[in-house]
Amino acid sequence: MKHLLRLALLLLPFSTMAQTEGSIKTFNGRQFIYGNGGYSIFYSKTNQLFPILGNTVVVKYKPEATIGEIALFENQNSLNRLGSNQLGFVDYELLINSPDEIFQKAEILLNSSLVYNVEIVSEKYGYKTATPNNGNTGCNQWYLDVLAAWGVSKGSPNVIVAVIDGGIDKTRPDLGLGPVSMGAFSNVFENPGEKGLDANNMNKETNGIDDDQNGFIDDVSGWNFLDNNNNTSPNSFNFSHGTSVASVISAKINNYFIDGVAGGNGPGVKIMPIKILDQINGSGQQAITATSIDDAIIYAVNNGAKIINMSFWCSPSIDIDAAIQYAYSHNVLLISAVGNNNGSVVVYPANLPEVAAISSETFNQTDYYHTLSYFSNKGAEVALAARGQDVCVLTTNPVAGFETLSENGTSFSAPYVAGTAALMLSANSCLSNKQLLEIMEQTATKAGARFNHVTNQWDLFDYNWNIKTPGHSQEFGYGLVNTNKAVKAAKYMSTANKDLYIKDADGDFGLTIDAEMLDIDPNYPFGYDKSPDIWVRNIDDNGTEHQNPEFTNGQPVWVYVRVRNKGCIPSNSTDALNLYWSKAASWSSWPKNWDGSNPNMGNSVGLQSIGVILPGQEKIFKFQWSLTVPIANNGWKSCLLAVISSYNDPTTYYPNRLDKFITYNNNVAIHNVTIVDIIPGMQSVTIGDRVLPPGGFMHVCNPLSTAMAYDLHIRSQETTSKSTIVNQAEVSLLFDANDWEIMEQNDIDGNVGVERIRVHEVVVKEPDVTIRNITLPPNTYMPVYVGFNFLTQEITSDSNFVLQISQTFADSNRFLGSESYNIRKYNRVPFLADAGTDKAIFLGQSTLLTGGGLPEMVYYKWYNEKDSLIFQGREFSVSPMQNSVYKLEVTAMSDGFKDYDKVSVVIRKGYIVSIAPNPVLTTTTILYNLENVTSASLILFSNNALTSHNYPLNTIGSSYQIDMTNLMPGSYFVAIVCDGVITDVKAINKF
Repeated sequence: MKHLLRLALLLLPFSTMAQTEGSIKTFNGRQFIYGNGGYSIFYSKTNQLFPILGNTVVVKYKPEATIGEIALFENQNSLNRLGSNQLGFVDYELLINSPDEIFQKAEILLNSSLVYNVEIVSEKYGYKTATPNNGNTGCNQWYLDVLAAWGVSKGSPNVIVAVIDGGIDKTRPDLGLGPVSMGAFSNVFENPGEKGLDANNMNKETNGIDDDQNGFIDDVSGWNFLDNNNNTSPNSFNFSHGTSVASVISAKINNYFIDGVAGGNGPGVKIMPIKILDQINGSGQQAITATSIDDAIIYAVNNGAKIINMSFWCSPSIDIDAAIQYAYSHNVLLISAVGNNNGSVVVYPANLPEVAAISSETFNQTDYYHTLSYFSNKGAEVALAARGQDVCVLTTNPVAGFETLSENGTSFSAPYVAGTAALMLSANSCLSNKQLLEIMEQTATKAGARFNHVTNQWDLFDYNWNIKTPGHSQEFGYGLVNTNKAVKAAKYMSTANKDLYIKDADGDFGLTIDAEMLDIDPNYPFGYDKSPDIWVRNIDDNGTEHQNPEFTNGQPVWVYVRVRNKGCIPSNSTDALNLYWSKAASWSSWPKNWDGSNPNMGNSVGLQSIGVILPGQEKIFKFQWSLTVPIANNGWKSCLLAVISSYNDPTTYYPNRLDKFITYNNNVAIHNVTIVDIIPGMQSVTIGDRVLPPGGFMHVCNPLSTAMAYDLHIRSQETTSKSTIVNQAEVSLLFDANDWEIMEQNDIDGNVGVERIRVHEVVVKEPDVTIRNITLPPNTYMPVYVGFNFLTQEITSDSNFVLQISQTFADSNRFLGSESYNIRKYNRVPFLADAGTDKAIFLGQSTLLTGGGLPEMVYYKWYNEKDSLIFQGREFSVSPMQNSVYKLEVTAMSDGFKDYDKVSVVIRKGYIVSIAPNPVLTTTTILYNLENVTSASLILFSNNALTSHNYPLNTIGSSYQIDMTNLMPGSYFVAIVCDGVITDVKAINKF
């Protein structure tokens, strides 16, 4: 399909939105801005403007439109057909007399009953800024870290990577045929349907016949969509972009100038050159072509490419969208560069969901940090990062002495990832495009930092910036591609048979946690409580975010389970999927917790036939779950266990050891995650007269037949602000009376980071806490309520928190299981508890303590200094026998948010009973009372405090006379001081 396009190589930045003049028009949901004599499409996702061609549209017809109807439609609307493709898109040139007229005619086309969609075609353009260096002196590939991967595979010629670019110089021996002494093989794709002799004994490469009937004549080595012929070499020696990109992927290893990631010592990965662009007149502008990208993508798919590298950006269009979707649906991995504008947007087509967007990394050899290259874009769509600065590549001009160049650009980080994927396919040909990307993302190195010129320090990239994409950063995506780990994982996943599995965690490749997994990652985490392949939806909406099951009014919920086939043959109807539920627990047994033998503890949810899942593919199963046991109404949470039954892949059973059942079977997975949504009006759980905080019950178990000691590990995940749940909330563990005895027997108070706050309750005070040596009797299931009260004076803007409670054997620290709590907090107006001002009373007297009023319904609770609850309500009277401090706890009824305040009540040890006479002329008598006082005195001072007199008192006496004859008339005060503290003051006047 042909219309005029301009493309930009990702050596260079793109043009962003600038000031425009004139009118703004809208067509088919897009804005067009007039300026400089023509209209430009505004692409809001990246804030780019793309000038339109002025008279060209692309039309997508409805499937029911017939050839005859389309022909009549073209004639009626004077449409000049420029080209079409197999996906049903047709390019037309319109007859127009003014810039505005294209909108009128395009609207007429769009309103036709034959037409599904219409788009006004834009140019695509860019400017080169990166300058090669070290060109004639060679370059060093010190960054090429692939030796362990090459121990698995150096690249197979059965894997074809399409490079849609500016053509490839096949005369370079590192890519094309080298001398016999070096094996005389080529890593450039050759179409077997266009090789050899035809029926007339003519060479198929040059016989002018479409021998393989793919629609292209003599396309022995790709196709040139620029000139519509089979010459896929660059037009100019000075234009080496396509050759350079291809060399990163598949330059032969240890032969001549550079090593490609998947070039092989013998025939390596094959490069399919597809030419769509070329340099213009030696200028900085890189390319202009009369052929569409969609045709190039479709050609690559139809001719065997399993990976497509796109080191360019362009303006978006519906036909390119469709071609990319076509490739993705045909199991092709699409890789593209993010752009070189040093901006926070990912360019098109890298920003499409079907495309893996690759950013550029460089290494700071002074401070030893991986950084985002100075030119590289970043954004939410970035999948991975790879080396893109000072990359050693082949050139097309060895005559001038330029055998290799050191190049910059995301154009060269993308093929590094493409080469890695090609090595993975070489090691395991059954991997799907989705699996390839998932493995690379999950084995990527979480690296990256930026220098902060304000603090003069390095700030690590934030891999938790978005709670919905954990482990993802906007700079490096899921990390720096790790070719060695990715290829090992691909190899270990390989099996000639079917192999159905359910992921235990995001980094699970369907391998048992043994030497294979540890060879990929020695630090592999052994947690498996939150399978990403099991989730709940309260309505049947095909959503993918896990929800807490809410069995409201007897209504069922829906459980989704994803089953994957990492094998090389399809599954069949003899394979089955079993789903079970149980009460939430950090560990439990198998099968008695799940099989319905105790329906109050757990039961079967359902059984389904798996049917056919093709190699490398996956399938989602949906179960309707109706729970009659009212566990949700009394605070209990649940977990789900999925088990695949397969005749050819049997499950190994480990009675009473759920941990081994899950760990050593890749066809068993558990989802043990509780969602705690803290929102206004949430339903509270009550036990007796106690209202529990938001949270839920779980079991801490010993399912074995002998008493065992366990450790309980409580870990809080950092939030985006580097805080944790324990920094902003009161995280409490509540036990019943019987189990509290077990905890006390095991010295719960001796554990660091755990504080007993009241009977049967402890609070977690630190982000990483271990409660050690909990000895549980045989077959014990100890209920623990985990609650969360956010503290109004500690909360931040964070809204998502994670707390994990894991159980291990105390003696070996072997991981047995865990329960995770995902806490989601809304932003609310904070309130403050107010216990009032401090009080001072005499022994035997009482005083009223009153909590400050608030404009919402709250619970008031008062505690003494031992944290014992002494009163519930807003106000009450106290008559302490000694100085006392009372703590007021105020909890919002609507959401459990909480605040504390304290008030002191001081017992006065001495006080003045009376002063007589008062007023006084000469002598006055002061009667006083003292209780348990060691020393006491009276102080007489004037109103302006300029004059004072001190009078020691007899602590067993009760009166004292003061002679004020010689004092000036006026106002005075007398204070009684007991043990160094003023305990009472009264006024006295002198005549």
